[in-house]
Amino acid sequence: MPVTPRKAVMLTLLVPVLAQCVTVAPPPQTNDPDACGAETISYLVGTQVGAADLTEGPLLRIIAPGDFVTEDYRPERLNVFIDENATISRLDCG
Repeated sequence: MPVTPRKAVMLTLLVPVLAQCVTVAPPPQTNDPDACGAETISYLVGTQVGAADLTEGPLLRIIAPGDFVTEDYRPERLNVFIDENATISRLDCG
């Protein structure tokens, strides 16, 4: 069955409307303020990020000056803030 121009226009208009009906599950909530383990490895502050023993993975985010970051809060994600010299300046969860 061929798609007529009218059907194509209807589908083009309908898809964005239906996409807004999708619900997204909220991130898991935790009462642990150190869910990512930042306090456990706080001794790494002042260390060069390349020399630090950090487990790479999707829950690790290295943030340099001027980097753009998303504002979604994920308590299990470790944020590693580095300065211009690639020295760890701060660790936190989110």
